[in-house]
Amino acid sequence: MEITAKELRGKPGQYIEQASKGTDVVITVRGKKMATLIPYNKTNVEAVAAQRPFATWHETLGEPTVADAICDRLFSNAEKIELKGESLGKTSGKA
Repeated sequence: MEITAKELRGKPGQYIEQASKGTDVVITVRGKKMATLIPYNKTNVEAVAAQRPFATWHETLGEPTVADAICDRLFSNAEKIELKGESLGKTSGKA
């Protein structure tokens, strides 16, 4: 399932519920993939793989109250891992 950040702002619980039921939810901003909600089948917990640093999510999602609610729901008890450096695709010549 692919949704826009605007759609996520409107009904975040609905899309998190979809991910918890096994559906990969791809979040796009202006047509570019920003993140994917991926279910962990055994623990029923979502993983978020993002192309943008966590610090930029509020800016990207827009309205502060909605952004706070989405980020709080997704990241409040999350273990965040941010990778640094060039893309492996770029360094291996595949990008």
